[in-house]
Amino acid sequence: MLTRSILLCYAQRLTTNHFPPQITALDEVTTELSKQRDAIREVKATHKAVEDNRIQAAAIGADLSGLGRQATRWEEKLAHLRSTSRSKCEAMEESMIKTQEELRSVETERAEGIARAEVAETEVLRLAQAVKVQVDQAISERNEMLGAFQQLEGAMVAHSESLRTAMMSNCTDETPAAETNIMSLMETSC
Repeated sequence: MLTRSILLCYAQRLTTNHFPPQITALDEVTTELSKQRDAIREVKATHKAVEDNRIQAAAIGADLSGLGRQATRWEEKLAHLRSTSRSKCEAMEESMIKTQEELRSVETERAEGIARAEVAETEVLRLAQAVKVQVDQAISERNEMLGAFQQLEGAMVAHSESLRTAMMSNCTDETPAAETNIMSLMETSC
């Protein structure tokens, strides 16, 4: 009730603009209390905002930590890929060098093979010519030998005929000894 009477008195004074010093102090205290309540509300709001910011900062820190680990994994993976790529490139270069060396070797062998084939072809032609000459000589010699044999045969047949005729004329009797002599003579002459 006392506060009600103070408030009524305060309302009267407001209309007349005469305030006792206690009421002015009370107004100032009320104003200060109001300011203090506002300040407390602001402090609480600030504390809540700070706490919210701390929670967000912790979440962001966790996210950053996760992103840092992920970035580290990506960097490790990238380093591994670079290393693997470098190894593969070196292997490919070695393989290419080896293949080029093999190609040069094959080309050299091919050129040498072609040269040997040309030499062999020349040798084959020379041998074919030599064989042809030898065959021609052999045919010529055979023909000469055949001709000589035929002459010899003709001479022997003629000689055998002349011998037989001579022997037949010398042997007038038909004795078995004479026939044996004729046969042995013929065998000796052949």
